[in-house]
Amino acid sequence: MSVEIFDELLLLAAQNGASDIVIKSDKPGVLRINGGLEEVDMQPIDGEDALTFVE
Repeated sequence: MSVEIFDELLLLAAQNGASDIVIKSDKPGVLRINGGLEEVDMQPIDGEDALTFVE
């Protein structure tokens, strides 16, 4: 997974007024919108990609 995927996730969050983005290994991204958690329709984020993004 490339950095572009994370950029798209951040953009999606901004466009939808998300207050939080949840990234977990081997799970798709999740946005907190209006207090609820909504899973993003995307491929799961593997552990290495999640760690690279955080670093």
